[in-house]
Amino acid sequence: MEAEVQKQISVLLIDKSMTELDELETALRIYGNCEIRKFDNINSAIRGISSDQPDLIITEWALKDYTAAELLQLLQSRAEWKDIPVLLCTANKNPAIISRARRFGARQIFSKPINQNMLSMSLKKLFPTTSKKAKSSGSEDDIRKQLLSIDKLAPPPLLVSAIIEVNNDPHSSGQDLAEVVKQDQSLTSKILKIVNSAYYGMYRKVGNINHAIVLLGFEEVKNITLAACVLQNYSTDDKGNFDWNSFWLHSLEVANIASKIAEKIPKVKPDDAFVVGLLHDFGKVILHQYFPDLFNIILENAEMLSLSEHQVSRKMLGIDHAEIGEIVARSWKFPEPLLKAIANHHTPSIASSQDLDIHIAHISNYFAHRFGMGKSGNPVPDKPYEKSLELLGLKGKDPEAVWESFKIDSSKFANIIESVE
Repeated sequence: MEAEVQKQISVLLIDKSMTELDELETALRIYGNCEIRKFDNINSAIRGISSDQPDLIITEWALKDYTAAELLQLLQSRAEWKDIPVLLCTANKNPAIISRARRFGARQIFSKPINQNMLSMSLKKLFPTTSKKAKSSGSEDDIRKQLLSIDKLAPPPLLVSAIIEVNNDPHSSGQDLAEVVKQDQSLTSKILKIVNSAYYGMYRKVGNINHAIVLLGFEEVKNITLAACVLQNYSTDDKGNFDWNSFWLHSLEVANIASKIAEKIPKVKPDDAFVVGLLHDFGKVILHQYFPDLFNIILENAEMLSLSEHQVSRKMLGIDHAEIGEIVARSWKFPEPLLKAIANHHTPSIASSQDLDIHIAHISNYFAHRFGMGKSGNPVPDKPYEKSLELLGLKGKDPEAVWESFKIDSSKFANIIESVE
């Protein structure tokens, strides 16, 4: 694969750590043809700028003599220097520092360790390309290729496929569901633990799935079963600082909100909406399981740059969790409306008025972010799309009142998560 190479640029690097200066230099060498000078303090760097003005400055915030604030202010005070772009690369996530750096003119702020793809994208925006070609490292291409083979990475458990089959069959019964669940003793015991928990307040112990279906209803037990099965089969053991219990709480809330909204929409089945809500962010689970370091970098940069997680993922990888989730769901033989909803829950503007699953997924996600207890790892949630609100009969309604009408009880979801752990 061939990729464009940037013209040679003069870059001035400032960091008190020589090790990190060397790492940054390596990242720039990978990018292309750069003339690089390195400094470990502001005073020396200013002399370097005076003797030979660089095209770009990349600096740490806290340095040996001053902070980058002093450098940024000096650059802004001189007409000949004020247009030099400055990129801040720091491990300090203090919001006050980030805000100050932006106020003083930092073009972009990177979280350490700097991500090669993010750096390359910034440099491509800052500097024009030539027609010269060179072989690229292909790392982004390789990642995307692996992600597009997600059906091999995340084959659906037989039980998930069977439950989805029951879900998609309009003639399925409680007995069909019970027969599926009985195939897995571990899952059966977890479902019975959930049903017998204090949340449901059963007056006597429920001993089998058939009895649970009689007492709670087919739809309720089917939803519990699918949720428990997904949580059981896609363990999110800790490979970073992400709160996975909070993530699953968010997913279950979106599922239940989607089901509540669908009850008032004749063309959408509530149980289909539940599946979309449960799996709308499932691509994040795949990123976590197979690319944990990349996923952590995406989350860190989203937080640092105050961008949505899916925006950062698109910039870094050319793909986001919504598309990855769709790939997985397609391999699981989901019906097309559910696939489209998972793929486009962040982009409802491309949906038609007939794509009600997309609008439901988008608005359910909005309500869960605004009022729910869980967190999806997205520091900048979507605003509600007006057309979606209109199509779902929610336009002009007070969001607080709508949320109250859903009667969402998060203790039920916490109970499911606890029982499956």
